[in-house]
Amino acid sequence: MPSAGNPCGTVSGDVFLDHDQDCVQDAIDEPIPYRVLEVLPGPEYAITDADGHYALGLAYGNFTIDHQGDGGFDQLCPPAQQQPFTINGVTSDVVVDFADSSLTPLDVIASLYSTPIRPGFQAGYSAYVTNNSGQLSGPVEATFTIPAPLTYVSAVPVPTSVVGNTVTWTGLPALGAYDQHYLHITVQVPPDPLLIGTFVTATLSASQPIAESDLVNNSIDLTREITGSYDPNDKRARTSSGWSDALYYIGTDEWVEYVIRFQNTGNDTAFTVVVTDTLSEELDMASFQQGVASHAFSVSFKPDRVIEWRFEDIDLPDSTTNWVASNGFVSFRIRPALPIAPGTVIENTANIYFDFNPPVITEPSVLVAEFSTGVQGQSQDDMRLLPNPVNDQLLISSDGTIDMITIIAADGREVMRRRMRTTSGTIDVSGLRAGSFFLVAILENGGIVHERFIKQ
Repeated sequence: MPSAGNPCGTVSGDVFLDHDQDCVQDAIDEPIPYRVLEVLPGPEYAITDADGHYALGLAYGNFTIDHQGDGGFDQLCPPAQQQPFTINGVTSDVVVDFADSSLTPLDVIASLYSTPIRPGFQAGYSAYVTNNSGQLSGPVEATFTIPAPLTYVSAVPVPTSVVGNTVTWTGLPALGAYDQHYLHITVQVPPDPLLIGTFVTATLSASQPIAESDLVNNSIDLTREITGSYDPNDKRARTSSGWSDALYYIGTDEWVEYVIRFQNTGNDTAFTVVVTDTLSEELDMASFQQGVASHAFSVSFKPDRVIEWRFEDIDLPDSTTNWVASNGFVSFRIRPALPIAPGTVIENTANIYFDFNPPVITEPSVLVAEFSTGVQGQSQDDMRLLPNPVNDQLLISSDGTIDMITIIAADGREVMRRRMRTTSGTIDVSGLRAGSFFLVAILENGGIVHERFIKQ
């Protein structure tokens, strides 16, 4: 235990859903994977593995331990939220298990990732349908829409149907607690160099028959640029609003999602890949949430805010042997440490190790925090707001189909968010206080349009 000091011991245990509420992990009680635990004083952090187990080395002393997160669980055992424990010469190995009851209603989430998209090459989309609750879902149906001019090559598992650019899976098994379905779609990119610089948007949608707490996250669009020469190893950030890859909007954005992509561009198979990321001090380590990855992995927290993902026995082929299969990725999301001041720079870099080779260091992923409603438009479509100023009913019309609108106050706070799925509609703004507001519309074609209006 190089990080724990000398003398030292361990605290370890399991975090699980206790369906029968007897504080014992029975066969029906699913483990809760990738749950962050905080030990005080310190703070020191541990994370549960895929089986809900954690372990942390500590020097002798008196501590408390508590699992972190944004709610959704009722801790049954131990009764104390911050459970005290002592490590000394008598009790050097302490076990603290956490038995939880889920407070989260059923919520199925769609996630979508892709390899780089290059003219003349095949590309791969990784699609995930995840149960983000401790409840049981019904049978799942998933639909993936391939963006033109890309064309279908294959998919795993074998789809129920492929009609034009629509790939459908029906009758996928029900999802247990925190379970997920993984779908992989391979597409062909036309060998046209004129495509470089254009954007394509793929869509994944999932449904199941039981009522859910949130249907908005059952569908996701992924817009990617068709590129020529590129660095296949990179780290990308996307904020909650999705408005910018460079700006974090204080009062509007909540999370930052990071995706670290890697590719074996050598001339032989990579048997082990290790990815490390040293979290910026501007990020709240206790809010870390593990996302999906392209291959089986283990994750652990190392000293000095380092997160390590290990892809053992990944057998990643080189890019000349199998270009699509030579790619991989891992994702996670995290909150900035609050309060965060305008102008704060959140910068992170990942290191990628292929077997025993020196690390490939990604270009820094940089976000700047600011109070700003000056979101840059990304669409040629126009949007009109009438009347302006407005008292109660605001008429919105656009050249393109509006997918979602967000209204932001002058101080950067989000005050309204609503689905529309139409080119025009009326929004009741009578409940807003008088003042200046900023309306941002995300269009179905991936564009963003925005206009200011005055509420009288």
